[in-house]
Amino acid sequence: MIWSLLLVLLAAVPSMWKDWLYSRTISVNSAGLNTFVCPRELYDHAGSRLADLRLIDPKGAEVPFALQKRPLHGKPAWRPVQFVKGPPEQATQMEVVLDMGEQNRLHNLLSLEIPEIDFLAHVELSASDVPDQDWHLMRSDIPIYRYRPDGIEGTQTLAYAENYSRYLKLKITSAPTDHRTPNAVAKPIHLLKCEAAYDDTPQPEWSEYSPVFLNEASPSDMQTWFRADAQINSLPAMGIRVTTSAREFHRALKIAGSNDGHTWQDIASGDIYRTGGEEPAEKMIVETPETMSRYWRVMFHDDGEPPVVIERIVLLGIPYHVVFQATANSQYHLLYGNGKVPAAQYNLGGVVPANAFLSAPKATVGEEELDTVQGHSTKFWVLVIGGALAVVIAGIVLLFAVASEG
Repeated sequence: MIWSLLLVLLAAVPSMWKDWLYSRTISVNSAGLNTFVCPRELYDHAGSRLADLRLIDPKGAEVPFALQKRPLHGKPAWRPVQFVKGPPEQATQMEVVLDMGEQNRLHNLLSLEIPEIDFLAHVELSASDVPDQDWHLMRSDIPIYRYRPDGIEGTQTLAYAENYSRYLKLKITSAPTDHRTPNAVAKPIHLLKCEAAYDDTPQPEWSEYSPVFLNEASPSDMQTWFRADAQINSLPAMGIRVTTSAREFHRALKIAGSNDGHTWQDIASGDIYRTGGEEPAEKMIVETPETMSRYWRVMFHDDGEPPVVIERIVLLGIPYHVVFQATANSQYHLLYGNGKVPAAQYNLGGVVPANAFLSAPKATVGEEELDTVQGHSTKFWVLVIGGALAVVIAGIVLLFAVASEG
């Protein structure tokens, strides 16, 4: 029995894959396309951008696979909308009524074209099926802004609950962009045109990475900086989430990354806010392009206001799914931990459709194993040594038994 167990274990990970330090068993029940989510712990040991991921079958042969993930957003089709009540040429306060068109079309995004390079305004958004009455308030105090002198393009897009309302009413109030000056006066802005769209992308399936962000000295009393060391540069981050108990605030911010802690590269800019009023809202996530950096810096632009008390910042990622062709009732191995190899190149056109992970059967992912000697895990060698000792002990017991009988 012991030797049978050892023979099974010998087939765990063939020695040709001995340079991959970690493995996980992948158990499959269904034939055809299967999928599994890369576990969070995998990123701690995998190579940069998961280049060293390999999948092997029970015989040790390499199995082609595709890495897929859910996109943050689709590409909405923007369409122009008409002014029923147009804006003044420029103003610090304006009320605008928009006609979304006769077609019975869903919309939940509105883009405003404002040419000013440095502005902050707040928008109240209402909807109705008639152009001049029965307005239903959807959102209030929505910040739109651009701080181009600080390198922040900001946002001029309003997101709201999906609806078919033909008419939207905007009340736009410009605010001072420099809070250092007492009694600062808001700057007038222009509203040139508006476009509408519908985005039906599901909410991201965020995975949290938790390096600790600590206060960092800022070169400006107008900014508050935080910095974290993720220890590794293989976390595929696509955003941050900020936690604060502050009420009714708005802060623009920039995110930068570095792999040496000295040379920094801007990754993204965005904002967080929490509004009050009849329809309160908050935004505490800032999305970024997928980035893998060891060091992270978040720079809040306070613009003369007291800094917001930041309780926690976490990196966010969208997990990768591995999709591959499998045979039923088989066990595969996922290998990683070999930073010297380039990413595998597979020709899977027509074999693995886009977003196949959404419908493919789910394989089961085993615990991480450290592969040490000739491609076999620590657990394997513990069992081998334990089995050998058991055989030796059994032999000694048998010898004593024979001797005592004699």
